[in-house]
Amino acid sequence: MENFSMCSHEVTQKEYEEFCAYNGAQPKEQFGKGEDFPVYFVSFYDALVYCNRRSIKEGLSPCYKIKNSSNPDDWGSVPKTNVDDVEWDSVECDFSADGYRLPTEEEWEYAARGGEKLLLEKFSGSYDVFEVAWFNENTSGASEPVKQKNPNALGLYDMSGNVQELCWLKQGKAVIRGGSFDSQEDSCAVYATGSVPVSARIKDTGFRVVKNRIF
Repeated sequence: MENFSMCSHEVTQKEYEEFCAYNGAQPKEQFGKGEDFPVYFVSFYDALVYCNRRSIKEGLSPCYKIKNSSNPDDWGSVPKTNVDDVEWDSVECDFSADGYRLPTEEEWEYAARGGEKLLLEKFSGSYDVFEVAWFNENTSGASEPVKQKNPNALGLYDMSGNVQELCWLKQGKAVIRGGSFDSQEDSCAVYATGSVPVSARIKDTGFRVVKNRIF
């Protein structure tokens, strides 16, 4: 389980826009907008494109394959919001590749709990939600720039709160973890889990990436 590394922060709007265009609504001031704010209004499909494009640019082996290709330019248009696509739903993931990908739900929780330390805090890095999370009691209904709250034991920020994070599939849906600026306290707990349709683009849902460690 420890043979992967996770980005310290949620993918920001600046990072996302370097590789991808928005395929639905764009970030708005109302929900937090700026280079250091987490990206949102992105679907599971959008995250696949981001991961492979970034991997290719950095000379890494892409993890995802759609239509027998690992090049997103061969995949065609990203499916519209709330319109699932059979070919995109058949995405294959090479978990042995060294490129970027979404974490599995198990990897996400392992990292949120502090890795091998397996700390028992309710939230990622603290028993006190206010120390580590932006949620519905300390925001104005909007996200905040990444890395403003305390990190957890692994130096990971915003694993609780800010935007809920897309993970790999389970039963045909994208798992979401961590809670968001729009969530109640309990939804920010490290064990809280949910799911969304793979084509959904939501105001408080983004993602962070992982990649395998090569020894």
